[in-house]
Amino acid sequence: MDKLLETVTNAATLLCPDLEENTQTLQRKIKLLESRKVDVQADLQNAGKKRKREVEDWLINVENNITEFETLEQEIHCSRFYSRQKLAEQVERMTKEVMELVEQSDFPKGLFLEVDESIGQLMLTPPHNGQAFLQNFDDIWASLMDDNILSIGIYGMGGVGKTTVAMHAHDNLLNEPKFSGHVYWITVSQEFSIHKLQSDIAQALKLDFSCGSDEKKRAAQLFQTFQKRGSFVLILDDVWKQIDAEKIGIPPTRDGCKLVITSRSKEVCHRMGCQRIIKVNTLSEQEAWELFLKKLGRDELHPEVEEICKKMVKRCGGLPLALVTLAGSMRGVTDIHEWRDALEELKESCMGRADMENEVLPILLYSYDRLRDPKLQRCFLYCSLYPEDFFIKREKLIENFISEELMDRRLSWRAENDQGHAILNQLERACLLERVSDEYHVKSCIVSLFFSNSDCQFI
Repeated sequence: MDKLLETVTNAATLLCPDLEENTQTLQRKIKLLESRKVDVQADLQNAGKKRKREVEDWLINVENNITEFETLEQEIHCSRFYSRQKLAEQVERMTKEVMELVEQSDFPKGLFLEVDESIGQLMLTPPHNGQAFLQNFDDIWASLMDDNILSIGIYGMGGVGKTTVAMHAHDNLLNEPKFSGHVYWITVSQEFSIHKLQSDIAQALKLDFSCGSDEKKRAAQLFQTFQKRGSFVLILDDVWKQIDAEKIGIPPTRDGCKLVITSRSKEVCHRMGCQRIIKVNTLSEQEAWELFLKKLGRDELHPEVEEICKKMVKRCGGLPLALVTLAGSMRGVTDIHEWRDALEELKESCMGRADMENEVLPILLYSYDRLRDPKLQRCFLYCSLYPEDFFIKREKLIENFISEELMDRRLSWRAENDQGHAILNQLERACLLERVSDEYHVKSCIVSLFFSNSDCQFI
């Protein structure tokens, strides 16, 4: 029997004389592939970036080939006449595959996904306010998804929620495949210049100007950068007057590219050439009442307090900003005498301001006055020194409060720091500052207060 087996094995070797040699060659290629795998994995671990899918697939294929070779070696070692031809074919096939994987290990286009640094970031928008908001948002979204509408104007009175609904649209657009995350938010504000607006847009695009301060050259560079983006959405928030897009460097709207502006003026929307102009409506009486109660933090009210609250809500004219701020200023008040006094104070504050456009302003001023404590008012007004829609670090704010001597002096740094936190918490509870994580979002229409002849004026 042993003689017979030896004869069969010799015969098989004669039929496939190169199997052992080819197997050794394949073994060397496998070792080379394993070395490349180690190098690639080291690069992946050191970089800490998101790897490409093709790199993931390559690593899986490498592992599969290594495992398959181990099995193949065992089969070759135990092979007999009837299987050597088949094994030789497997070795030949595997050698080709391994060589291809070795060649692919160079990854000439890199191991990692190229992250576009100019892709917009989430705005972390506040929750919406009922049916009116949803209707406004649906109208805006339908226009954004309509390929025939390239420019959209969103207008409404101050405090009605234009910026809020536009922020929700911005965040939803980031997930819209057609724009690939190229959604840019720029706050314009009342006092703007071509140079500043160009700088703000360049910052959003992660663009470094190579042409100095020449506005025409900067406009040309912005134009070229936008053209390279392909499809994009540019949102200009709080536009007070017509902007010459060509002077800024904003390209004419074209297929796949959209311009969105928010403004208090419908006329500005027309002058900017908006194809679709959408008015952001105020809240209904029921929605206004529900929002006020939510921000007040009360489910049940004394009948007389409820009557006072309804009169206060009516004064707000369905403006979300006024409702939120007013409710915040009354949060925690339980004494009926204080409620009646607050209503009289609100009436006096609103006296002489019957036009709807200015209705939110005396309510905000009233909420500011209700702070009572001068240090709270000083710290609140300090926030107006920051640009509109600026995000301020909590610790940095407190540090500035201390250095500017806006608070009471304490015996230790820790005591002063605690006082700063307490002040910020009170301003937040009064809805005069809006917290985002450990930062505060400056609302221009709330904190843009300046003293003039000892009087506070909203601008």
